Amino acid sequence: MAGRSEMSDMTDMGSSESESVLGQDDSELALSGIRMLLNNGFEEAQALFDKYKNDSSLMHAGHSFVYFMGETTISIEDKIQRQVIVADSILYQGILIFTNQDISSYIKGGWYLRKAYKIYEKLHKDVNQLIAASKLKQSKSQNSLTSAGSAVSSDGPIDSNDNELTHDVLSRLLGAVNFGYGTFQLCISMVPPKILKLIEFLGFEGDREAGLAALDFTNHSKDMKAPLATLGLLWYHTVLRPFFALDGANDYDAGTHDAEVIIAEKESEFENSALFLFFAKKTDESLELYRRALEAAKGQKELELMNLYEIGWCNIMKLNWRESLGAFTRLKDETKWSKCYYTYLMGVSLGAMGDVKGAKDTLKDVPGLLKKKNNQIEAFVSRRAEKMKKNPPTQEICRLLSLELIFLWHALPTCTEDELKPFLDVCDMQTDKNVFHLKCLLEGAIYKELGQDEYALQCLDESLARHQGMKDDNHVPAFTLCENSFH
Repeated sequence: MAGRSEMSDMTDMGSSESESVLGQDDSELALSGIRMLLNNGFEEAQALFDKYKNDSSLMHAGHSFVYFMGETTISIEDKIQRQVIVADSILYQGILIFTNQDISSYIKGGWYLRKAYKIYEKLHKDVNQLIAASKLKQSKSQNSLTSAGSAVSSDGPIDSNDNELTHDVLSRLLGAVNFGYGTFQLCISMVPPKILKLIEFLGFEGDREAGLAALDFTNHSKDMKAPLATLGLLWYHTVLRPFFALDGANDYDAGTHDAEVIIAEKESEFENSALFLFFAKKTDESLELYRRALEAAKGQKELELMNLYEIGWCNIMKLNWRESLGAFTRLKDETKWSKCYYTYLMGVSLGAMGDVKGAKDTLKDVPGLLKKKNNQIEAFVSRRAEKMKKNPPTQEICRLLSLELIFLWHALPTCTEDELKPFLDVCDMQTDKNVFHLKCLLEGAIYKELGQDEYALQCLDESLARHQGMKDDNHVPAFTLCENSFH
């Protein structure tokens, strides 16, 4: 009985204490919380107000005040870093929305990209102002040392909480900002002039040199995005420059030297990276690096498919039809992009191997896989495949069509003399007069790369003559005239 009485007394005491805490006086409890805050007990004050914030309006007000004080004491470094994270998140969200590939997604995704760009732009300006202030302070310190024999010890600006922003901190912050800022500038500068006008109307602008400089800064910074900037620069030098012929049609490998410099600097850091191996192959002649990259990318589906695409193309350029067929078959089955294009490549590879029936059955599916008529390469292969329904392909024609794709992708300038000569053998085996206009165009382009300009001009002139009166393949005379203009 005595024990029960004691427990009852203790329960009553706990209950009365709780009531005194809540009903005691909210003002006293709130006051004790604020005292904790001012005595550097921020976490204790936060815990107290969190616990009782729903029990009275006064405690709720105290809770709001504590969080307000917490926000005002955040350093400039943290504020900038948080804004970078916000901008990155908006950017990634916009890109994901774009992948839906419909009008509403483009509009919504564009709006997200604009929001991200505006944040990057402001942060870029703010951080550069902080760096300018840091340099000014150092200059004043040196002047003070010269005139008074002493100097201010700090080497950077001071934020609102007396936290010094050192040169290393400012450099890292600029690296974080420059990745998003530079990527935007670079990508926007690549869009066609007509679209660029619309983009500038929406508040974007693209400066390629500024973008490259920003990415290069991040590449050499200590920010966590430095490796991503490295990959971005490699992507620009090895993919964008040759694909868009940014250095002129006859300077296909202009970006190779820049890429090799970056690879030499970073190779030891990323010796097992599938992506790094992928870009390293862009400056190398061997398929071995792509195979290593494919092996390193196991379990990372998108990276595997990237490498498979390159392996397939390298094998087509080496006339290894069986190997190219395996790569493009897997791409057609596993990727959600351009099944029409990969099916066409499968059909051409089958026909080039001699499986004419398999090629015909595969190519007849191509037109039905065309999703967007404004996709030029898909529309092109769809027309080619449609034509095959009436005139079944032969092995010789399929091999010629593979050369046509190599030419259209502007890949002939990347081939060595030993790789180009077998292409001429493919052209020589053509017996169907209906493809002689295409055969002559390809021969002219190959002879041009071999430096045999006289033969090249003869073939190009013959291509124009043989196309006269034809109602299709209008791209052939257009490309022929273009090739002629280079002589």
